[in-house]
Amino acid sequence: MRIRIPSIVYHIIPWATIISANIVAIVNQKEPSLLHNFSSLFFSSVIFISIFYLNYYVIVPKTLIAHRKRLLFILACSLLLAISIALQIAIHYITSLIAPIKHSHEKEQQLIIGLLMNPLGLIFFSTFIRLSREFAINRKNQKELEKQVLSAELLFLKSQINPHFLFNTLNNIYALTITKSDSAPEAVLKLSNMMRYMLHDSASERVMLAEEVDYLKSFISLQELRIVNPRRVQVSIQLPSEDFLIAPLLLIPTIENAFKHADFSGVDNRVITINIRVNNCKLVLEVENRFKPFEKDTTSGVGLKNLKRRLDLIYPEKYTLVINEHTNTYYTKLEVILE
Repeated sequence: MRIRIPSIVYHIIPWATIISANIVAIVNQKEPSLLHNFSSLFFSSVIFISIFYLNYYVIVPKTLIAHRKRLLFILACSLLLAISIALQIAIHYITSLIAPIKHSHEKEQQLIIGLLMNPLGLIFFSTFIRLSREFAINRKNQKELEKQVLSAELLFLKSQINPHFLFNTLNNIYALTITKSDSAPEAVLKLSNMMRYMLHDSASERVMLAEEVDYLKSFISLQELRIVNPRRVQVSIQLPSEDFLIAPLLLIPTIENAFKHADFSGVDNRVITINIRVNNCKLVLEVENRFKPFEKDTTSGVGLKNLKRRLDLIYPEKYTLVINEHTNTYYTKLEVILE
């Protein structure tokens, strides 16, 4: 179980470390007035912590993040720096009265430089930390937004598959019931199993390849019901014993497209050829169908366009899709690297 550390701890630890290091340094110094040094350390720490968080929580968010007013940011930081220097000088004067101490010329120069450099460094550092945090939050939000858009688009593309298939299949089963075919009950059962897969199993991001192929087999069987000679559809499926994961409903568009436009009126022995195999973690789907050149549906191709978009979203740079159209033959080859 991962223990979540409160965010305040990440603020306390650095400051406690810095102050402790200064305390150790003061104790190890040979200067006579420990009261003066500890007083200076206490008040300086209050000033520096105030500078850091005033800039972190107020100035940077109000000027750079919310409104992007750089000039206002510079003016606010300049005012903060001036107030800090004035307070440090006042504290140095007061602590000298409480515990008088004489500094060397070199020590006085170091104090003067510290009056400017310490608060200036804190302003730069707090600005960098706050802008870095804001950049990280924006990047995370952007990725989350892209993920939500991607999920919505994938859901929309997947939803376009179901109604079209359901309409065609119900028409086929309706034709069977009219002729009182004995195949009608089996067709209804297969459709029921397919609908269960489409509505429940396909809601996952990935499904077992064997389940996807079983869905394709049922689809092909239902399509063959309307064909006088089912042998004109040749199917070859070669899957390894090891199962893989694949995005659901990814293979159906090419096969559905083949049945939709296939020409079974001719005398060809093979009208549709479907070949599914896995070679070295790469799925290969080849589909070829014959069609009538002058009767090709001019509105076709929507399913394949949706397929290509889904492939771009789910398997970027992990797939190849080849589409060749000849005089009366349509051929598609899809290769996907499986998980």
